[in-house]
Amino acid sequence: MKSLLLVFFTCFTIFSSANAKYTKAQEDRMIRHISQCKWNNDIEEYHNRKTTRGYVILSSAYFSNCDINKTPDIAYKFGRIVYPFYKSILIKSATEGNDAESQFKLGEIYLFGTKKGISKDYKKAFHWYKKSAKQGNSDAQFKLGVMYDFDTSGAYEDYNKSIKWYKLSAEQGNEKAQYNLGVLYENGKNIKRNYKESIKWYKLAADQGLKNAKRNLGNMYLGFGNIFNEEDGNSEDRKHAAKWYKLAVEQGDLTAHLALGVLYAEGIGVEKDELKARKLFREVYENGSALKAEKAESLLNKYKL
Repeated sequence: MKSLLLVFFTCFTIFSSANAKYTKAQEDRMIRHISQCKWNNDIEEYHNRKTTRGYVILSSAYFSNCDINKTPDIAYKFGRIVYPFYKSILIKSATEGNDAESQFKLGEIYLFGTKKGISKDYKKAFHWYKKSAKQGNSDAQFKLGVMYDFDTSGAYEDYNKSIKWYKLSAEQGNEKAQYNLGVLYENGKNIKRNYKESIKWYKLAADQGLKNAKRNLGNMYLGFGNIFNEEDGNSEDRKHAAKWYKLAVEQGDLTAHLALGVLYAEGIGVEKDELKARKLFREVYENGSALKAEKAESLLNKYKL
């Protein structure tokens, strides 16, 4: 009992200390890296930071679903100590400290649950995402948009609010929110269809490396997805389509492989090149799902490649 009290007192003392060594921007960068299991030097930096927020995120390295075998020793050892107090510490940081990142982290925990015994709770996830989103956390704004957009239970479904939160997140540079806005404007889902707006948001997401956005841009420039109708679109549109498909292919997007393969097989937007077409189709046939492999085989047969 004495040893347990000593551990708790030690943790409490550490959590209560503060050090203004790092800026909010630097902390946000560390949080992003740690939440993605990209450690670099961030674990050490947070260990030196010695703040409630820092230790909450540090302990989450152990607590999260990251591969423990790849977790740095310092996070693993500290996580084992802090785990019994993790949830209460996080809630304290989210409530008394009104810390937006801690609120977002709680939303994540309740949305997905954990391997350490916390069950999924959609209502609590929504509560903490909303608190964080109202403070301007772009990740929470995106997640709130998703919950309003895709809530199958109907408890939170509200497309107008979904668009509102997507936009707030997208305007802060969140590439997933930008992509989702692109999809909404392209499909006219609960918003007036606007291809110009769709392309704008897809490009912003694509510029940040989102391969789905690159592929969708290819679809739109080629004729809004109809890749087999060579009457659709002008020559410049077709060249743009090929450019975006190539960029998506470079990131391993297999659907873009098929689309670009068709362009090479038909000579649409690029010089006709059956060898390149065959290579693209074969890569999908060998590495794709059963459905994609079947599609690739069909195209190989169609073009006699």
